[in-house]
Amino acid sequence: MTMIHMFRGLFLISAFSFLAVGCYHCPVMDCVAFESIEIGEAIDSVVECVGPAYCIEECENGGLKYTWISRQRLGPDLYRHRDYVAMVDDDGLVTDRWWNEEEQHQFQFSSWEPEQADYR
Repeated sequence: MTMIHMFRGLFLISAFSFLAVGCYHCPVMDCVAFESIEIGEAIDSVVECVGPAYCIEECENGGLKYTWISRQRLGPDLYRHRDYVAMVDDDGLVTDRWWNEEEQHQFQFSSWEPEQADYR
């Protein structure tokens, strides 16, 4: 291995290290089985995705970590996939989940039942 190859390898490693520490947005994933989530289950154990089941977002300001599996993160502990929303505690366990019957961003905090699902 020449010095140029070694330098290039070190540069790539340092670039990836910087990305891992800096703030970034998790990629959009096509997940299924989110509607079968149960309270008390780990959020990443009930989801099958094309790609990784969750994404860790680390920010230098306070070292915040968010684990999420949805198309849209609504907050540090809210996760949304299609019309299902789950609230997750610091350990990644589901504390509440509901079916979104309102328009986008208008959530109705009621009990979620599987028969309410619309599988269009």
